[in-house]
Amino acid sequence: MPFPDVTGGGTAWDGGSLSGDRVVQLAEEGGVERESEVPRFPEILRPPVQALQGSEEQRPPTLTLQEAPTGRSAAEDNIWSTGLASWDPFSSLTEDLNDGSLTETRETVEEAPLSPEGGGGGGGGAIGSGSEGEREGGGGGGEKEQPRVYVSSASPSRRPPDLVFFQEGDVTPPSSAVMRNTPSSIPSNSHRMAQDIRSYTSYESVQLPGSIMDDTRPLANSDSLQAKYDKYQNHFKLQKGSDDSKVRKTVETLFFRDNKRRIDFVLVFKDDGDEDLAESRRVFQENLMEEGLELETEDKTQSQDGETYFVKIHVPWDLLARYAEIMKLKKPIKKDDTDQKSRGLYGWLGMKDPFQYNHDRIPPEPNYFSTGFSRSHIEQFIIKDRETFFSPAQRSQIAWEILLRVRYSSAELGVGITRLLSSHTYVAAFPLHDGRYDKDGPDGALCDRRLLYLEWAYYTNWYKRQPLHVVRRYFGDKMALYFAWLGFYTEMLIPAAVLGTFTFICGLFIMFSDFNQPSTEICSQESNSTGSIIMCPLCDKLCDFWKLKDSCLNSRITFLFDNPMTVFFSIAMSFWATMFLELWKRKQAVIQWQWDLENYEEEEELRPEFEEKVTTTRINPVTNKPEPYLPLWSQITRLVATHSIVIMMLLVVLAAVVSVIMYRMAIAVAMYKTESPLFRRNAKLVTSITAASLNLVVIIIFNFFYEKIVVWLTNLEVPRTETEYEDSFTLKMFLFQFVNYYSSLIYIAFFKGRFFYHPGDEEARTNVLMQLRYDMCDPAGCLFELFVQLAIIMIGKQIFNNVIEIFIPIMKVWWNKRRGHNNQLSEAYTRWEQDYDLEPYTRLSLFNEYLEMVIQYGFVTIFVAAFPLAPIFALLNNIVEIRIDAYKYLSKCRRPRAERVQDIGIWFGILKGITYFSVFTNAVVISYTSDFIPRLVYMYGYSPKHNLVGYIRNTLSVFNTSEYKDNMGPEKRDGWPPVCHYRAYRNGPDEENPI
Repeated sequence: MPFPDVTGGGTAWDGGSLSGDRVVQLAEEGGVERESEVPRFPEILRPPVQALQGSEEQRPPTLTLQEAPTGRSAAEDNIWSTGLASWDPFSSLTEDLNDGSLTETRETVEEAPLSPEGGGGGGGGAIGSGSEGEREGGGGGGEKEQPRVYVSSASPSRRPPDLVFFQEGDVTPPSSAVMRNTPSSIPSNSHRMAQDIRSYTSYESVQLPGSIMDDTRPLANSDSLQAKYDKYQNHFKLQKGSDDSKVRKTVETLFFRDNKRRIDFVLVFKDDGDEDLAESRRVFQENLMEEGLELETEDKTQSQDGETYFVKIHVPWDLLARYAEIMKLKKPIKKDDTDQKSRGLYGWLGMKDPFQYNHDRIPPEPNYFSTGFSRSHIEQFIIKDRETFFSPAQRSQIAWEILLRVRYSSAELGVGITRLLSSHTYVAAFPLHDGRYDKDGPDGALCDRRLLYLEWAYYTNWYKRQPLHVVRRYFGDKMALYFAWLGFYTEMLIPAAVLGTFTFICGLFIMFSDFNQPSTEICSQESNSTGSIIMCPLCDKLCDFWKLKDSCLNSRITFLFDNPMTVFFSIAMSFWATMFLELWKRKQAVIQWQWDLENYEEEEELRPEFEEKVTTTRINPVTNKPEPYLPLWSQITRLVATHSIVIMMLLVVLAAVVSVIMYRMAIAVAMYKTESPLFRRNAKLVTSITAASLNLVVIIIFNFFYEKIVVWLTNLEVPRTETEYEDSFTLKMFLFQFVNYYSSLIYIAFFKGRFFYHPGDEEARTNVLMQLRYDMCDPAGCLFELFVQLAIIMIGKQIFNNVIEIFIPIMKVWWNKRRGHNNQLSEAYTRWEQDYDLEPYTRLSLFNEYLEMVIQYGFVTIFVAAFPLAPIFALLNNIVEIRIDAYKYLSKCRRPRAERVQDIGIWFGILKGITYFSVFTNAVVISYTSDFIPRLVYMYGYSPKHNLVGYIRNTLSVFNTSEYKDNMGPEKRDGWPPVCHYRAYRNGPDEENPI
């Protein structure tokens, strides 16, 4: 490829030169071409400089860059001359890499006006801090257009040298400045061209030989540049094999342009031309600055879509200290030197705990005595560094508190960011993630996000404990408390899973033994055995008589879960559920003490939607000020309306359950009618599996609509505060989910087969509901169907939810990035815009996580007698769930603002209610649904040898087939049996009192 002449004063573009007037004309027209088409530096090693559009004959003059001299004084920063300083990329990279490896360089461009009088825009401000200097010094310069200085704002130890551009004119450059290739054709306003230059370049890490690093010879001409490029081309490359024309440069800075002030919060808006919204933004931002916040706005032209503005917010130390005192944030005053941690089993054995995270990367959380922060006693607090004294989560929490308090209009309710978000004055407000999760920082430094990904979210950590103190430091108390509860619940599932698996294995061992006498009798093949008993048809006309041995498989599977071990397991699980709640209360108390969450009360503000919809006011008895008020009659009206709709939706769920039952009966009839012995023999099994799968699909569909309906109903009630909103929403949603998931299970466990009288029952043919009487249990009992239903719904729900949690955020983030990037990819892709493209964190994000686990807790406790493997499947799901949630919130969601909470809120009450209900249901399942009690009664009341021989015959009643009416029973034919049997405890036709 051709290279420009770097020694002469003219141009070396193939085909001629371009006049300065033409350069200015093209610059004003905005004609720029992609950096990949600029043959100014070697293709894989060039600064990202954009050139003006034009043919080969219309290329602009050569622009060369050279390292700016070090050790400059403030006066020497006022450099004014014709042309551009030059930069030798090879020598600068040599200085930037002391360890011999080229690492990622991430930088921003800073623009600072200079004036001869102002000394760099602000009292002699040094290059690298021009923005701040402009604000503080603001030099003059008369009416003459001020030149611009563009510098890199990365730390001096990790950045390429400063890029400095000069304007023709007034001040002679210092003698220490080395100038090369100053073409006479550069126009006097050539600094306009500099606005198209980006000083950020992303490189992939490569190892460089020492000979390359030692070679710092200056460039003499284009031939030496080409030779140097040929020599080093295998050692330099752009970011990971990307097509050079499609490389997007990412800017990972977390600071303002001065690289000193940290970004604590970001506001996002799009200017749609609405003057009222623009005025609200202007007033709000001015009031934020008056409050003490420091703001910096990124113009929409710098965004990927060319439409979005980003307002970066920094909270200075004085404001942090003042609001920390107002919010009573507790900070450390003295280290707790007492040894509070036991050595544990591995400590006594002198072994390293394999379940601990890497303490070399994440040291254990130190213990401190803490108290509410006070500026008057600031010397009492342990402050090693003011920049890190408040964690990023606390800084964002303070920033949010300020945003809630600042006014945006003179109206009574014109206060707070939440109302501005509700009115779409701003489209988003969030704190920034503190770096990339998938790549180490400069010098191998690990930010908290990267650290949590490596030691917490990565799938290889599935067996390790969670670094909750780092989770709390990064996400705040509310998120950390959720993961603490989820981790504790998962640990508590371990003994339940071991006991449930042991119960299942015991059932496997005795399933084919003589101990399983009922199944042995059912499966017997002899002609006069119990298995040859003729059973009554399961429906009219279409169904035929069948033999008891056809349900052999069902009876053996049922015994897996209906054996004496299951009874003791159910009793143990009732104790486990109670212990879980009590131990969690203890664990939560410890967390509250460690994290200073006790006695925390937050004064909540009114919801913007409440203030918008409520027009009546009353005098607050505490503040003696008027406030919006919803009259009692309006509250009652809204509650009646919402509860009526809730009842109607519950009836829809019950109708769906009835529909699935009718489907089950229809499929069973169709399979019994077939000529295939295989279908006839497995009709119950196939029917149960397909019906449960259909029920799962119905549940998933209802869930999709229920959430939207519940949101609408909760908004209709107009809750006063966010807590009231969340509580109302939680109760409705849990009630919907409870009925949706558990109604079919409750029907099978408590009602199925209980309404059947006897074959030939005329009343059962009067209407559709009466036909449900024919939905009978297998001769081995209903526990088999309950097991199939519970297993499919629980496992299917968990698989579906995990797939959704993984792929939906990935697809949404991909779509947001694709949809928003209308601008050229050469524009810098900043950290704030990267976070804006992520999935928003909403007030219901954690709600859905809790709801999913609480529903699972119901499966584990309420019907565990029918499915002893429920705890092991829950344990396996939760091991995956913790890592999926961690990965999702670290990589695919915007960083949530930190929130303080005392406990897990209303969810503990719901868990307590489920626990009490589970004790009742398991007792009923054992005594009412399973055969445990009937077997005991037979063994000790009817069996002469106190065993189960003859138990199956004892559970069957006899029906005289001659009592079938014309429209009942199968078609009459030769070989019609005189009697048939059905499962019931009724006297036969030949007995003294037949019933």
